[in-house]
Amino acid sequence: FEDGNGLDALNRGGERWNSDAEARLSHDGSRPYLSPLADYRRGSVHEIPKKFLSRSGGGGGRGGGHGDRPRREMHKTTCTLCSDKCEVPFKPTPGKPIRCRPCMEKMENGDATPDELAAERKILLAARGAAQETSGFKMFIGGLPYEVNEEELTALFAEHGELKEVHIATDRETGKSKGFAFVTYASHADGKKALPSLKSLKVGGRKLTVQEAKSGGGRGGGGRGGNRGGRNDRR
Repeated sequence: FEDGNGLDALNRGGERWNSDAEARLSHDGSRPYLSPLADYRRGSVHEIPKKFLSRSGGGGGRGGGHGDRPRREMHKTTCTLCSDKCEVPFKPTPGKPIRCRPCMEKMENGDATPDELAAERKILLAARGAAQETSGFKMFIGGLPYEVNEEELTALFAEHGELKEVHIATDRETGKSKGFAFVTYASHADGKKALPSLKSLKVGGRKLTVQEAKSGGGRGGGGRGGNRGGRNDRR
């Protein structure tokens, strides 16, 4: 078939290749390209599935109107710089700056006055202190004898204030103590006050390592494995 003769015998009619499809070719013998644009130019109209019609409304891509896409939840709050009410697409964190759009532009342009910034710092410090007191005071307890249970640990630390949680880290498979624990006082002030005297605490002849738990992992961030059950609202 090098000269092209006899190729007609290979073009047998079928579901995908028939005389109607062959008539639509723009050039005799060319490979058919089935694109919506080509069909449109030839006058063919394809019905759009209903599931796609329900999603229409305002264009596609980023920022387009996708009917099925849920809207971001907005949280009502107060601008820490000007004290105006505003909404933000995230849950505000106490003690962190929250600024409305005009104040954001003011900060970006360097137009915020020293008095405005000083007033905002006072607001942030007050909010941070209130949140700190609500969250309590968490301690890391190291060097804990393996036989000590949470009831015994609660009795030792409850002498210095109301406890919010007592948790001994345990192995996931064996359930045995890992030798360290976390104790949280309900009041941040009570926990901080009790810390110096607790640093000399001994259990079973062993001196415990007692220090403030640091957030974000490490000693006291809650990031070390084990049972997360704990005992809540201990006094």
